[in-house]
Amino acid sequence: MSIMPLILSWLLFWWPQYTIPQHTGATASSAGGVTWTLVQHPHNWTCTSTSSGNLACTVTASATTAGDGLLLALSYYVGVTSVATAPAFVSASGDSTWTHNSSCTSETPNGSNFEGTDCVYISSATGGATSLSMTYGFSNVLSTDGAYMDLELYEVRRSTGSSSLDALNTSHSNSCTTCTGPALTLGGSSDYVAEWGAFCNSPTVSGAPYTNPSDVDAANNQIAAFLGALNQSSAGALTYTQSPSCGASMGAFAWK
Repeated sequence: MSIMPLILSWLLFWWPQYTIPQHTGATASSAGGVTWTLVQHPHNWTCTSTSSGNLACTVTASATTAGDGLLLALSYYVGVTSVATAPAFVSASGDSTWTHNSSCTSETPNGSNFEGTDCVYISSATGGATSLSMTYGFSNVLSTDGAYMDLELYEVRRSTGSSSLDALNTSHSNSCTTCTGPALTLGGSSDYVAEWGAFCNSPTVSGAPYTNPSDVDAANNQIAAFLGALNQSSAGALTYTQSPSCGASMGAFAWK
């Protein structure tokens, strides 16, 4: 007796009840279906002045792309004759209108100097800009010391939709060897997170995955770190280590 009719009967019975699993392509680094690209991160680490007044620092970049998110992150040091008047944001230019949020300002008066951080941002770039600037005002500048600014541009691209500010925060210490950066509470499930700081000694950083970028300026009068992480669902505090102990100011910013 042939067994073929039995095999066919079995196949017809079971085949409609079997569903092929579908691969969605989602990964842990792209929660919520959104992914981020760091398009460019040019910087200018040579902005200096030995007198009081406004100091402009300009970053030269490849032409910005319409719709991208732009962040100018500032780290500065200034030696002063008096800490009575803190350094202050004046303006930003390039691409389109920048937003300055006072919650991004951090400053550490430390005897005869200030170390500080600040930022401005554009949620959706107009595009085509190759020169982007921030101007800061410095008072009581000690001519034998001076004012120094490090400025870095983060241009980031969202895989779909428009970017918007999710969170920002700052922290500072008048004296630290182990310096704790600001933590962020994220509303998005896949953010781009930028972290940066101003230090008096070259820092080392613990807290992966801040490698997009991972830029440290330890060669100039202003010592700074500019870091970033793609596709994050949380943003705990980074730890920066410097030796010997001295002041530090740190900032953090998240796009969603």
